[in-house]
Amino acid sequence: GGEMAPGGTMVLAKAGEMTVKAKTTAAFLEKHSKSDVSEEWKKVDDKKIAKLRGILKALQEENQSTQLLKMESRDKEAGRALDATRGSVELRLQACREREELFVRRQAELRRHVMENEKSLQELEANIEKGEKKTRDEQQECRNLDKDIKGREEELREQELVKSAEQKKIAQMSQYKKFLAAVVQDCEEDFE
Repeated sequence: GGEMAPGGTMVLAKAGEMTVKAKTTAAFLEKHSKSDVSEEWKKVDDKKIAKLRGILKALQEENQSTQLLKMESRDKEAGRALDATRGSVELRLQACREREELFVRRQAELRRHVMENEKSLQELEANIEKGEKKTRDEQQECRNLDKDIKGREEELREQELVKSAEQKKIAQMSQYKKFLAAVVQDCEEDFE
C-alpha cells in the first residue's frame, strides 16, 4: 500500500512544522488585522509598512504549509487510487488467466473430439469403400451368373430340340420295330 518516498519523513516533519507556523500566523493576523478603518486613510509610515510586511509574510508561510498539506493529501489520494487500480488490474488479469485456461482446456477437448471424429470418418470411409467393392464384385458375379444361366438355358433348349428329334426317331424306329417284328413273325410262320 502506502509506501513512503525516501524523503517522506522529512516532508511530514516539515508539514507539521508548517502547521504550527500556520497557527502562529493565524493568531498574528487576528491580532494585527483588527485595526481601525480610519487607519487606512492615515499617511503611510514605517511602522505601518512593517506591520503590512509581517501580515504578507505570515500569509505566504500559511499558504506554503497549506499547499504542502494539500500536496500530501493529493499524494495520499493518488496512492490510494493507484492501489485500487493495481487491485482492479490484478483481478482482471486473474479473470483473464482463468478464461485463458478454460479456453486452452476447451481447445484441447475440441482437438481430441476432432481427432476422434476424423478416425471415425476414416473408418466409415474404409467401410463404405469395402462395401462398394463388395457390391461391385457381387454385381460382376451376378452378370457372370446371368451369362452362365443364359448359356445353360441355350444349351437346354438345344438339348430339348435334340431330345425331341431323338424321341421322333425313337417313335419312328418303334414303328419300324413293330413292323419288322410283325414281318419276322409272319416269316417265322412261313418257315415252320
